[in-house]
Formats: sequence, C-alpha cells, structure tokens
Amino acid sequence: MSVGRSRFTGNATRWRGHLGAFVLVVCIAPGCAPGPDDVDDGVIETAHLRITTSEDNPICAGTPVLLESELQRIADALELPLWAEDDKLEIRYGLDAVDEVCKDVELEGIGGCVDTRDSEVVVAATEIAYTTSHELVHAVRRRSLRLGHPVFEEGLAEVLSGSDGFPVYIRYPHGEPHARLMDLLASPQVETVHYGVGKSFMSWLWETYDRPTLMAFMNDPALPDNETVHLLFEQHFGLPLVDAEQAWLVDERPDPTWGAPCIPERTYSLSGGPLELSGNFDCSEPTVYGASYSMALWPMCLDVPQNTRVRLSLEAEHGQLQVLGREPCDPGSTSAEARRSKYLEAGDVLEEDIAGCRYRMLLFSQEPGFPATPYTIRIEEIRI
Repeated sequence: MSVGRSRFTGNATRWRGHLGAFVLVVCIAPGCAPGPDDVDDGVIETAHLRITTSEDNPICAGTPVLLESELQRIADALELPLWAEDDKLEIRYGLDAVDEVCKDVELEGIGGCVDTRDSEVVVAATEIAYTTSHELVHAVRRRSLRLGHPVFEEGLAEVLSGSDGFPVYIRYPHGEPHARLMDLLASPQVETVHYGVGKSFMSWLWETYDRPTLMAFMNDPALPDNETVHLLFEQHFGLPLVDAEQAWLVDERPDPTWGAPCIPERTYSLSGGPLELSGNFDCSEPTVYGASYSMALWPMCLDVPQNTRVRLSLEAEHGQLQVLGREPCDPGSTSAEARRSKYLEAGDVLEEDIAGCRYRMLLFSQEPGFPATPYTIRIEEIRI
C-alpha cells in the first residue's frame, strides 16, 4: 500500500523551474468540464478516471479537469503508459473513503493512499491538489510494475505532486545534520521520515542527472529487490549509492521548487493601483475544484512592489482568503507584521503593513454543501 500525508499548500524556499514540458494545463472552456447535472450526481468520469465522494459536498466542476490533466502530466514524467479509456482508475474522496481504503495504514494523519480492492487499484484522498497527485504517481506505477523501496517511491511521488500553481518546495541538507538514506533503506516499511528524505534525494538525482536516467532506475524490473538495489543504483547512475548520498548531503545548490508557484495569467500587482478581483465562487464552474471538505479557486499570486501598508477585504457569503508569504525576497528592514501572512474570513477588512514581496493568494471555502457565492477581493495601499 502506498500512502500520502496531509499537507498544507505552501512552504517557503526558492523557485527554479524543473518540470519542463510537464506542466499543468487547465482547460476552462465550457466544453472541458462536466455540466451541473454531472457535478451533482456524486460520480464523475473522465477519459481515465472515475471520481466519487463519500461526503455530502459535491464534486466541483474543476476537479475532473485538474485530475485528468495531472494524470497525463504524471504518466508522461514517469515514462509509463496510461490504461484504456474503458478501464477507469477509481478515485474516492472523503474521510470515510480514506478510512475504508487506508484502514491497514499504520501512519497517523494520512490524507490518502493507494490500495487494491477486488483486484483493482483504488485511490482514496481527502484533498484534491497535492495529495491526489501524490497518490496518482503511485497508482500509475502500480498499474505498470511492482514498487520499490518506500524512500524512492514516496520521494518520487512527493516531487511529482508539484505542478504549476501547486508548487512543492524541497530542502537539501547543505551539510547540516540529516537522517541518513542508508539507514532508511534498512527498513522496508513506510515511515514518516521517508517523505522528507525521499523527496530531497530524488529531487537531487533528477537535478544532478536527468529525468530519463532517474526513470530508467525507477522503472527497472529489479528495483523491488532490496537485496540488489545498491548494485542496480550503481549500474544506472555510475557511482555507489553511498557516494551519491554523500554528494547529496553536501551539495550547495539552492533548494529547488517543483512547479511554478505563480501562473502569469493569475498573477496580479499593486504597482498599477488598487486591485479588485471579483466573480462567482461556484462549484459548478470549471474554475473551482473541490470534492471532500473544501472548494477552492485556482491559486493566484500578488506582487507588492515595495514595503507599504494595505487594506484587504473579502466580500462573500462564506470563504477564507489567505495571502501567504511563501516566495523568497529581501524587503530590507520591515516589521514582523509586514512579513507575516494575511488571513481574512468572508466579510473581513484587514489593515496591516506588508513587505514588498511576491505572495500566493488562496481563496477557499469549507461551507457545507459548497453553496455558490459572489466574491470580491480588494487590496489597496493606505496612504499615511
């Protein structure tokens, strides 16, 4: 069984592009997503997926758009084929679905898993972005081959769960004390530490060599044999695994990010004056994704050109706006208030100092039933 942990949507480090052609392409034209009737019946099918939910909340129209696109991106990156369109992979959303499918998982706080039910691979998750993409990596690989050691499998799934607008931030050890890869390989069971160590090492391998070399190793039929993994690694990468671990531990390259944090057409700036964004926050629209406990708009970004003071407001019947200071910048001397992230509930008005940086903006709602609501986000500088 492959599992994924619950994860929040942002962490700070540095962005550098690595996915190349493997980017998220979101179609929001009327013909790309199911109609309202399909959204409300609790079951949605795409070319390769069958999506259901155990919750009372509907599956939002953007969910199948996002997931089918993610599946194609992931399969291309893995260099593995997808299945026939009459053979759907089942994705089940909701806490009950996770409890049922992931009942044999011993880790605490998991957000999803992949397991086999009636000889079929099944994905269960509570979150759309990140967690489902992580599990799709496992699902695509399990449909084509046997899986290797968890530190490799979970690490690769973590790296590939990042896409444009949904970045995954990686930390390299940079010579600091760190859990040792060689010690983790001695344990075949999935452990929490496999995720952080695995994604850092697998990212390093991808950067240091290239994707084809990494996938040739991961797709080698001998990978699941833990007795020969050291020999197999040296055959593919040209050096012993212990030497690769040491090179990774002391590498001075900047921490990478997988997937662009900001999508240009959804990046806004205060340089032109007050910012006002409005529309319908409607689960039946393909610009909104959700299926379990939350619905959300596609992520946005905000450029603040200089240290300043702002008034932020969110007009809506429900929802929360987060303005997250996740991207690196050097705003000079600023206050703790200016550097911290901003959080607003529907109806709130917030006046605070803000640092001249780039921010990720997330609008989401956990209102039961995901009722539609018009929304308006206003951000303006306050002249003192």
